[in-house]
Amino acid sequence: MKTVNPLLLVGAVIGVVTALLIFAYASVKDKKESMGFERNMSDGEIVRRLVQYAKPYGGKFALVGVLGLYLPLVGVAIAYAVIYYMALYDIFKSLDPGNCVLFLVLSIVFSVTEPFFLFFNRNKDGGMPPRRPDPVCIPPEPDWCDNSQDTGNTDFL
Repeated sequence: MKTVNPLLLVGAVIGVVTALLIFAYASVKDKKESMGFERNMSDGEIVRRLVQYAKPYGGKFALVGVLGLYLPLVGVAIAYAVIYYMALYDIFKSLDPGNCVLFLVLSIVFSVTEPFFLFFNRNKDGGMPPRRPDPVCIPPEPDWCDNSQDTGNTDFL
């Protein structure tokens, strides 16, 4: 089966749904009266009535609005803090590998200590450590796993 780019597939689905919605709107646009859609109120009157009904719940609307704006910002702040402290850990590890965790924990709990740790260890720079350690050598395959007689037949797959 031919592989399809998932982004292209999602774009095609969105395009088809959009085309169907536009077609449905165009076919019903001028037939509102025949469908029983009769409205004698202006849009402003409808909005005024809705605001009147929503007045008792104004505090809840305000709370939902504030949370709707605030919670995504909290998520971004948490992601930023995680990335920041990962970078700070790497810096502390390059300065003093034996105490890097201690420095990081104290910098998180008592943020005033961070510049002091960086200042007092500034001459100990040992270079940035690798993100991951080098892989351990993989042992050779055992003798019973001799693949030299393979014929390339993959019918069993």
